[in-house]
Amino acid sequence: MSLYVRLSTSFFTHLKTVRLHVRVGDDAYWLPPRLWSYAAEHQPDGDFSKYTAEELAHILGYSKDAKVMLEALQRACFMDGMSIHGWADHNAYHLGEFGLLRGL
Repeated sequence: MSLYVRLSTSFFTHLKTVRLHVRVGDDAYWLPPRLWSYAAEHQPDGDFSKYTAEELAHILGYSKDAKVMLEALQRACFMDGMSIHGWADHNAYHLGEFGLLRGL
């Protein structure tokens, strides 16, 4: 099964991405899409509250300071606490399509 996430054409120049870039450098250009891709397959509700910062960094392939990465995603508003910001508005269809297959 192939799943898709929506990436706005303004992602690379959006203020949120700029703010993330200030904190984590060029990793800002791939961290959110990897987070969204993982969520589409494994956390279709966008909730990562059962994950530690270190587990999330490992999943995303981020080898630097996990707590700095998580705080940067939160401060740039890509995450609200441990949930993906705006997931229900932009990608919640994964919960309906894929979540039903997983029994969520």
